[in-house]
Parts: sequence; C-alpha cells; structure tokens
Amino acid sequence: MKHDAIVVGGGVHGLAAAALLARGGRGVLLLEARETLGGRAATAEFHPGFHAPGLDHTPARLARRALEALDLPAHGLETLEAPEPLFVPAARGPGLLVEHDPARARAELSVRDGAAYADWRAFLARVRPVISRALSAPAPDPFSAEPADLWSLLRSALDLRRLGREDMLELLRVLPMSAADWLNERFESPLLAAALAAPALRAGVNGPRAPHTAGLLLLRECAGELAVRGDTAALAAALERAARAAGCELRTGTRVTAIELDRAAGCARAVRTARGEELEAGTIVSAIDPRRTLLDLVGARALEPRVLDELEAFRCRGTTAVVRLALASPLTFRARPGVRFEHASFGGDLDDLERAFDPLKYAALPERPWLDVRVPTVSRPELAPAGHHLATIEVHAVGRPRPGPAAGAGGGDWDAEQRAALLENVLRRLGEVSELPASSILASELWTPGDVEREFGLSGGHLHHGEVAFDQLLFLRPGVSCPRHRTPVAGLWLAGPGTHPGGLSLLESALNCVAAL
Repeated sequence: MKHDAIVVGGGVHGLAAAALLARGGRGVLLLEARETLGGRAATAEFHPGFHAPGLDHTPARLARRALEALDLPAHGLETLEAPEPLFVPAARGPGLLVEHDPARARAELSVRDGAAYADWRAFLARVRPVISRALSAPAPDPFSAEPADLWSLLRSALDLRRLGREDMLELLRVLPMSAADWLNERFESPLLAAALAAPALRAGVNGPRAPHTAGLLLLRECAGELAVRGDTAALAAALERAARAAGCELRTGTRVTAIELDRAAGCARAVRTARGEELEAGTIVSAIDPRRTLLDLVGARALEPRVLDELEAFRCRGTTAVVRLALASPLTFRARPGVRFEHASFGGDLDDLERAFDPLKYAALPERPWLDVRVPTVSRPELAPAGHHLATIEVHAVGRPRPGPAAGAGGGDWDAEQRAALLENVLRRLGEVSELPASSILASELWTPGDVEREFGLSGGHLHHGEVAFDQLLFLRPGVSCPRHRTPVAGLWLAGPGTHPGGLSLLESALNCVAAL
C-alpha cells in the first residue's frame, strides 16, 4: 500500500505536520521510534508518582494561527495571553518578580525602570507584526526568481517601512547589538536586565555581551502571541488528539532506518524501518533534525559535496542539561520566605551570565551554573503525590566535558564522576537561594546533552535541532540547499525546528513546511 504522505518523527512538529496534512485530505502515516508520542515534550514518570511535563520546559509560545489551523482548543489545549511571572532570587534583598504586564510590573520596579519597561514592551508590540510575519511563512529563497519568493522579500521591506522612521531605525539599530548593551541603556536594575536577556541565550553558546544577542532577544519576545497552559506536554497531548481526529495513522515503536530513493526519478519513494518494512509514499516529511534526516537516513553518498559541507557546518552542539527533582516539601526561596513561584531563574546579573559561559568555552563543568527552575506542581498538583512537589531545572551553558578516565572509547561523553559533580553543583547552587532542605529531595534525575542525543536521536543533544543564531536562521537554516523546507531530494521535506524559524515559535516550522508543499 502506498501512502499519500509519511511523517517521520512523532514530536510536536511531526504531530502538527501529520494533522495538517490529514486535515487537507491526505492519507497520513506517522512513524515514531519511541513507544510514546510527543518526543521530548511528552510527560514522563521519572519517580513513582512524579510526572515531569516534558524535557524542554522553556515557556511554550504559540502563534494564534497555529491554534486556529489545528483547532487545538477543541482538543483540550488552553492558552494564556501572557506567561506566568518570573521570579529572580537575589543573594541579598527580596529579589525581583518580573511580570509581563508593565502595569503589574511597576510594583517591583523603580520609577525609572517602571516607565522604561512600559516603553520597552510598547516598542516590542509595535514591531511584533513585522517579525511575526517573517516567522510565520516559509523563508524566501533569495536566489529564486519565483514570484512567491520575490513577493515575500518585497513584503518584508514594505512591512519594515510601514513601522515609521523612528521604530524602523531602532529595529535596525538593535538587531546587531548585544543584549547587554541594549538592556543596560534602558534599565538600571541589574536583575531586570539579566532576566530579560536570558531568553536570548538559551540553548546557545554566547553570553549577553556577544553581538546579535539583542536581535535574538527581539525575535524570541515577538515570536508567538500566546502562552500554553501546561507547556509543551499539554501541547503534545492536544496535537495527538488532533492528529487522531483528522484520521492519521500513528505508529509508535517504529524506527526509520533509511529513506529509499528512486534513482531514475531522483526522488524519495519509501522509508525502511528497523523491522525490515518498506513503506512507500508520494511525499515524505521528516520532523527529525536535518543532519539525521539527510546524513543518516538518505546517506552521504546520495548528496552533493556542497550539501554535505552545509550540513557539517550546521551547529548542533547541545548546551542544556536538565535536572528533575521529586520533592517532599514545597520549593521556596530565602528572598521571599514561604512564597511559592512556578518559574524562577537565577544566573545573577549580566556579568554573571557572561561568566556562566566561560566553562563551556573550555570544556569544563560549571561550578556556579545558570539555572532556570520550574515548579509545575504550583498550578498542577496532580503531577506529584498529594503533599509532594516536582521541580525541573534547565542548566544552561553546559558543554560536553573533556573525557574523564572512565570515558568510553569514543571519548567526550559524561562519565559517572562528571555527572555526579554537575548534579552536586546544581543542588548547591539551588541551596544558595532556596529554603529547600536536602532531606526533602526524594529522587533526582539528570539529563545531559549526551543523554538527549541517545534517547531522542537529536544531533549533538540540541533540544531545538540546531543552534538558534543569526547565521542559522531564515534560508540558512539548515542551509541554502534546503530552501522553503525542501531538501535536495525531491519528495522529501523538513518540518522540524532545524528549519525556519527554529525553536523561536512552536509549530511554525511544521505549518511553514505544509504551506510550502
């Protein structure tokens, strides 16, 4: 039997692509290697009774068009107009609670910063339509003479001009700046500047003083109008229901080992599974990362040297580790005794954030890591047994350490001593600002980038299929040989965050891919 379309990968982008194709009238088969759908976004029980809502706990931002295209509210997804407030602990003093709404944020800020924050949010609101439009369409191919590509480029220029002189010049000025320079010229609070800069640095290799980090901050702040209640785990569950309702065949425990080509026609014709099956399809959509898709499944021999060069140059080094904690008592902070927050981030001020990336540069373990903490049981107590709590911690700017004496033959992986040292440093850093006694930690689980690579098949263990940087966006993601989600192999398309617009706004890559088909 030949399928209209086969989707490889059952993460949120694969589920979204499958559902969209099926809603468009195609017969769709989705193949997922793991026994559960949702990929790294799926809820997992890591200790009896404790269910962690996905490995990637970055606040889920979703474009309204994705909500409407997939009819996700009908499948149980709830959204918020703004994410929950972010608490920033401090070694001394009450710390800082950063609200998204400037009016509510004023109570925590100085008079000057309160006004500056309102102005900053207003500027973002004015430029958001320009940026979100660029993210919510297939990236134009600048080397193409097709009318759609030419019109897309012209429309972007017109959108920019319609901003008006002042906002247009400010946007062009900010894009190449460092986040530190941009935020320091606006705000006097070191904690506020660091809290606002942090989203631009996640899953990257640069501190806040690196060029273009202000541009990345702009993109992240303007991507996705809505926050997802329940984060990516809730999104994955809603997408699975949407895909089933649309008539998709969802098959788990089915690992794709190769994409078979019709050499005469020069196109993809089928996928081969680890069970030895050969499943034919008119269209194959891959939601796994581009390097695995083309280098492992298609094979280097079928690709031209220039394509191989682009894929090798596409940076996929994972820099985020994740710690999960099963807790017998609430996680509270010394700066605000007894108060429970769902989201907290502590990396210090901008100088501390810059220093947090130093160990990454020299393949060393961070002694004072930058931590982003979420306590989902604040709003969803059902994730843990009654009276207990769950915390997930993203440990940023973590590189693969130099091989220890117990490293395998391949070298460069985490040995037991290094894993224990990283976990110890994380818990010590947490203990500096929290009121959590060590006896309350019932169990812990550490995921290094190496663990992510092995379990989810992500090249380099990068949670977003590749570094989100200015030289890896638009038509450069993953390379100029894959314009508008096409690959050099006819009939094979890319729908994951390894393509435009990356992990900036959830599901946009899948929507853009299906729109380009």
